[in-house]
Amino acid sequence: MLIKDAVFAVGDCETSGLDSTKDKLVEIASSATTATEVVGMWATLVDPEIPIPPEVVGVHGITDSMVRGAPKAFDAICSLVRFEGIVRTDVDAFHNREFDAAFLGRTAVPGLCTKRLSMQLWPDAPNHKLQTLRHWRGLRFDDFGISAHRGLGDTLTAAALLRDIIANAGCETVEQLQALSDAPILYKTWWFGPKYGEPLDSDLGLVKWALGKIPLGEKNMDADQHWSLTEVLKNA
Repeated sequence: MLIKDAVFAVGDCETSGLDSTKDKLVEIASSATTATEVVGMWATLVDPEIPIPPEVVGVHGITDSMVRGAPKAFDAICSLVRFEGIVRTDVDAFHNREFDAAFLGRTAVPGLCTKRLSMQLWPDAPNHKLQTLRHWRGLRFDDFGISAHRGLGDTLTAAALLRDIIANAGCETVEQLQALSDAPILYKTWWFGPKYGEPLDSDLGLVKWALGKIPLGEKNMDADQHWSLTEVLKNA
């Protein structure tokens, strides 16, 4: 499908914590956007049926009293699906798709990750957090006065970032954009330990140690990091 003909459902989840095996949804939002403009918005609070920890409330501002009486997760997700059907979206997108998809049960469904796409296009950004990229890229869009770190505000920011990515990625089709989102990300410097910030190839012994001692999927060794270390050895 040509990008110019596509509608993207840019979603965001606010939760009671970071662990999808025990934490729960407290808000779901989605902004439908084309390559040039937002064409629809939707959001709902969600009753997690568990207390929201105060340190998490400090991030998104959603309290227990706010979600009392809100739809339960299943009903909220059904409403999200209806919204996406009404605006006829063609592909999902999230900033840090792995996190949101785990809470929505969409891990097997293709979708774009604006965080990964920004890492591919702009590896030298200060970091790839959504609000950092908003200001680093100088994104200009109507946020309707909705604050950052609430679901709808974050979807509007991520939608603006996606439009910026589309304008700079050189892709003509959704499939090309999906392939770029799914492609391995090359880390050029150490992300942990005594060599933090130094080039990966500055210590091949440490590269071999990390590959041999840190299991894939553990802290400091995701699939992109493992691939990057493997590439260093291959090209040494």
